[in-house]
Amino acid sequence: MVKLFGYALITHGPRPRNNLVGYPAVTQQLTNLKHLSDRLEGQKLGVYHDYAREVKGLSSLPTLKHLLDQIDGKKGRVVIDDYRRIFARCPQKLRFDLLAELEQFGWHFLDLKLRAHIGELSQLQKMTLLTASSPIKFELKPVPRAERPLEERQRQTRKAAAVSRIIRTKNADSKARELAELKESLKKGGRSTSAKALAAHANEQGIKTTRGGEWSASSVRRVLKRIEESTK
Repeated sequence: MVKLFGYALITHGPRPRNNLVGYPAVTQQLTNLKHLSDRLEGQKLGVYHDYAREVKGLSSLPTLKHLLDQIDGKKGRVVIDDYRRIFARCPQKLRFDLLAELEQFGWHFLDLKLRAHIGELSQLQKMTLLTASSPIKFELKPVPRAERPLEERQRQTRKAAAVSRIIRTKNADSKARELAELKESLKKGGRSTSAKALAAHANEQGIKTTRGGEWSASSVRRVLKRIEESTK
């Protein structure tokens, strides 16, 4: 499996201290990289960054240089959402040299917008980089979720309904046992075990119905009937 490393370049605003999440200057880049991460199976995309108001060469981007040096010749790729972010901050006279530096890493440095690595760019794509200017705007669209077939949706609905019935049954059985124990306790104490008395004692003790409400004589009768039917 090819290991992927997300990369973001911050070129304005205050220097971030810790987490990049919520940092305005890099929000769109993080969003684009997240959309990529969502498409990956079984791999989490970590995001690394540099802060540089001006890029005079790869040495101005120590994090990127370190990543590329580490994976050079190995199964790893650094992914940026748009190469233009780097070149737009490089003085015009230094851009050819910067491109030559990056091209050495070829397959290992990938651009999301172009869907190409730095070593396979056409002349037109290279010219786009060499003439790039700020601000850079690129938004990667998320992959829409495929609609599930009708049969699968119906199966999931039936499954959810079955699970719901099981939960309701378990809750009802639990409440029935609580009332049965309360009834037995009242009986041993020589007190009334009528539905009205059971409802009053249950409410006093904070025993709630399955829906979280208070007991009434009619709701107690239904539960007592449930107990009788289950013991037949």
